[in-house]
Amino acid sequence: MWSNYFSTAFRNLLKNRSYVLINIFGLGISLACCITAYIFLAFNIEFDAYLDQESVKNMYRVHMVTSDPDGQETSHVVTPYGLGPRLAKDLPGIESFSRYNHNGGYVRYLDRSFGTGVVFTDSAFFEMFPYRVLSGNLADYSELNTVVISDKSAYKLFADSSAVNEVLTFSFSNNMTIQARVIAVVKELPQNSTLGFEMMMRTEHFQQIYDLPDQEMGDWRDPSILVKFEKSAVPHFIKELSEEYASTRNRLKEDAHVDSFHFEHFLNPISEDDIGWSQINTRISIVPIVVFVSMALMILLIACFNLTNTTIATSSKRMKEVGLRKVVGASRLQIFTQFLIEILIVITLSLIVGLAIANILVDEFTSMWNMPFGLSDISNFNLIIAMIFLLFLTAVLAGFYPAYQHSKLAPITMLSRSKQSHSYKMITRILVGIQFAISVIVLLNGLVFISNTKFQESVDFGFDMDQLLTVFIQSESDYKVMKPYAASNPNISQIAITHHQLGLSSYGFPVYIDTATFNVQHVEIGEGFFEAVGLQLINGRFLDPNRSDDAIGGVIVNRQFLEHVGLPEDALGEIVRVRDERKRIIGTVENHVDNLFRSAEIEPFVYYASKRNEYQMMMVKGEKRNLAKIQDDLEIAWKKEFPDRPFESEFQEELTLGGMRQTNGNLQKIFIFLTVLGSILSACGIYALATLHSEKRTKEIGIRKALGGSISHIISLLSKEFVWILGLASLVGVTLGYYLSTGMLDEIYAYHVSIKWWVMLLSGLIIFSVGLVTTWSIIYRAAKANPIESLRDE
Repeated sequence: MWSNYFSTAFRNLLKNRSYVLINIFGLGISLACCITAYIFLAFNIEFDAYLDQESVKNMYRVHMVTSDPDGQETSHVVTPYGLGPRLAKDLPGIESFSRYNHNGGYVRYLDRSFGTGVVFTDSAFFEMFPYRVLSGNLADYSELNTVVISDKSAYKLFADSSAVNEVLTFSFSNNMTIQARVIAVVKELPQNSTLGFEMMMRTEHFQQIYDLPDQEMGDWRDPSILVKFEKSAVPHFIKELSEEYASTRNRLKEDAHVDSFHFEHFLNPISEDDIGWSQINTRISIVPIVVFVSMALMILLIACFNLTNTTIATSSKRMKEVGLRKVVGASRLQIFTQFLIEILIVITLSLIVGLAIANILVDEFTSMWNMPFGLSDISNFNLIIAMIFLLFLTAVLAGFYPAYQHSKLAPITMLSRSKQSHSYKMITRILVGIQFAISVIVLLNGLVFISNTKFQESVDFGFDMDQLLTVFIQSESDYKVMKPYAASNPNISQIAITHHQLGLSSYGFPVYIDTATFNVQHVEIGEGFFEAVGLQLINGRFLDPNRSDDAIGGVIVNRQFLEHVGLPEDALGEIVRVRDERKRIIGTVENHVDNLFRSAEIEPFVYYASKRNEYQMMMVKGEKRNLAKIQDDLEIAWKKEFPDRPFESEFQEELTLGGMRQTNGNLQKIFIFLTVLGSILSACGIYALATLHSEKRTKEIGIRKALGGSISHIISLLSKEFVWILGLASLVGVTLGYYLSTGMLDEIYAYHVSIKWWVMLLSGLIIFSVGLVTTWSIIYRAAKANPIESLRDE
C-alpha cells in the first residue's frame, strides 16, 4: 500500500516538475532563513550547556541594585571590588568566592604580540568552576605570576609548540608591564558561555594596575562576584549586612545610589534586557531574536502559502481521478494520506536544500553581526529537534488544508465539471493576499532603513567629525612619544589627548547643583581636546587641563546643560558638584550629537579634566582627504617607537557612525533579500491562482473572443478580482509595515527618520505591480489563445 502511495506521489510530482522545483528551492531558501534565525535562539537555549549542573548547584552571583534620581531601579551583576572579601568574612556558609573582571591589554612572546582580553580572578576560581585542561596544571594558579590561556590564544602565540611554562609579557594601562608563566592551556569555551576567556590572571594584578586596596568599596571598576556556598548553607543576604555595604558604597561613591545586594543562582538565566552592567557574559537580548525569528516566519509563511496554492492549482486537474478513486472504495484517510505524502516529499527535499543553503547563509549572517557562533557550535540533537519542528510546522501550514479538502469532498462534487475548484476559491485568494501583504511589509522595512541611513548620515553632529583621527594609547607617556611626530606632520593641524571621546565613550552620571540631582553625559578630557574636536564656544573660555585651577576645579557645559538644570545662558562661575568634587563653570559650548542610539533629544554634557593616569586616546586633526595618509605616517612612527605593540586607530567618523552604518546596512541587506525572495514566491502563488482562474473560464474566454471581445477587454474583465486582492493586500501590508518598521526604529535608535508617506506608497505600488504584471501575463496568454481550441470538447 505504501509503495503505491509513493509511486503515485512521484508520478504526480514529475507531471508538475516546474511547480515542484520552484517550491523546493523557494521553500528551501525560506527554511534556510529559519535555520539562520534559530542560531539566535540556540545561543540562548544552549547557554552554559557545557556545564555539569551538579558542579555549580551551590554557585551564586552577587547582584547590586541601584536607583536613579527618578526612582528607576536597575540590577547589575557587578559589585564593589572589596565586597568579595567582606562577604567571605561576614557571611556564614560561604566556602569560596572569586571576582571576575575584564581588562584589555597586549601580550608579547618573543617577536609575536597582539591585543588581547584578559580576565582577572581570585585564586579559588578554578576550584569553583570546571574547565577542560589540554595541558598543564590548574593547581599552580595558587602562584601569583601565572596565567591560564585558551587553546585559541596558545595557537596564536606558540602554533604547535607547547605553551606550558613559557613566560608571557603583558602590557596594560599606564604602561604597567607584568610577566606571567603559562601554567595551563584549557579548551576555549563556546561564545554562549558565562565564563569564557582568552587569558586569565590573578586579580592581584588588576589591583596593581589600578592601585586598588583589597577592601576597596568606592572605585568604579566593579567586578562580577561569584560565590560558592557550603552544601548545607542557606544562600541569603542578611538585611543588616546589605544595608551596611550599601551605606559604605554610597558614602564613598555618590554618583549612583545603591539600594541593596542579593544573591542569584549561577544558572538563573539573565540577558542584556535584565541587567545594567556585567563583567560576565549574558544571553542575547530578546529584541533581535523576536525581529529575526519574525522575519524568518514571515518568509516561511509566503513559501508555505505558495506551496498550498500551487498544490491546489495542480490538484484541480486531478479532481476526476480522486473522485473515481472514492467511487471505487478509497477512504478519506487514504486520499488525505496520498496528498500529504506528496507535500511531505516536497517539504523534505526543501529541508535538504535549506540545510545546504543554511551552511552558507549562517556564516554570512553571523559575520555581518560580528557573532562568532554558527551551526557547528550548536547541539546536533537540538538541531535535529528544530528540523523536525520545522518539518511539522511546514507540513501543517502548507499541506494540511489541501489534503483535508480533497479527502472531504464528495465524489459527485469532484466529478462535476462545473463545481471543480469551487470550494478552494476563498482560501486561495486569502493566502495570495497574505503573501503579498507580507511582501509589502518586508519591502517597506527595507526602504525605511535605506532612508534612515541617508537621514542619519545627514545629521549635523555639531563637531568636526570627518577631520579627526583617534589613536589608542596606554598612557600619557605614549602621547609624549608620539606628539613630536604628529607636530612635525604638515597635514596635522591639531593634536589632543583624552580619556573619553565623543561617539565612543561618553557616559551618563548624575551631577549636583545645590541639593538637586541631574543626569547628564560626562566626558573626561586632556589638553587640546576642544580645539581638535571643533566644538563652538559660546561663553567664557575652553578648559586647559595644564592649568592647575582648571584641572582641579573647572568644568565646561553645553547649552542644553544650562537649560536642563535651569541655569541662565551666562552661568559662568556657577558651582557644579561632579564626582564628589566642586567645579566651577568656566565656559559654555554649543549643543552637539554624539550617539544616535541613546537619545532623540539633544543631551546635556559636562566636560572636565581627566586624571593623567587614565588617558586612553590621542586625537589628531587634518583635512578629510589627508586622514588616510596621516594614519599611515603615524603607524610608521608607532612601529618605530613601539615595535612590540600593534598600532590601533580609527577615523572619528567611523567611531561615531560605524555602529549605525553596520546596523542599517545589515538590515537593508536582509530586508532586500527577503523582499526579492518574497516577491518571487508571491508571484509564483498568484501565477498558480491566475492559471487556475483562467483554466476554469477557458470556454467563457473562447465565447467572448468568438463574439468579438478584444484581448484588452478580456484581460480587464478577468483581472478585476486580482486587482482587488492585490490592492487590499498592499493596503494591509503598508499599514502593518508602518507599525512594524516604526517599532523597530524606536527599539534600535533613539534618533531616527520619520517614515514618509511616499515610502509607504512606493512599497505598496512595487509589490502591487509585481502581482499585476504576473497576473496579466497569464490572462494575456489565455486571451490570446485560438477560440477553436478553447471551445473544443475534451
